[in-house]
Amino acid sequence: MSYEVEYRQNAAAQIKPLTAADFLSLTDALRFAARDPFDDTHSQPTADVHVRRVDFGVEVIGQASVFVDPEAETLRVFDIRWSELTAG
Repeated sequence: MSYEVEYRQNAAAQIKPLTAADFLSLTDALRFAARDPFDDTHSQPTADVHVRRVDFGVEVIGQASVFVDPEAETLRVFDIRWSELTAG
């Protein structure tokens, strides 16, 4: 069983500046999380049992916040944050 992934409007706008590599990393990370949203291997828990964090990134260090709806079998991406990696 796999959950469907939905992007909320503001989250969809937040992905526009991502490079193709980072967008692919995000979609891959969400696809893995959708297989079992409560598995700590692919997403981290928060204080709210239904909100999880999904890490991604190639050229950035990023994290997507998702709301897990078990009844609808849906991951709703509501926030995407990242910072660029610096050479060092």
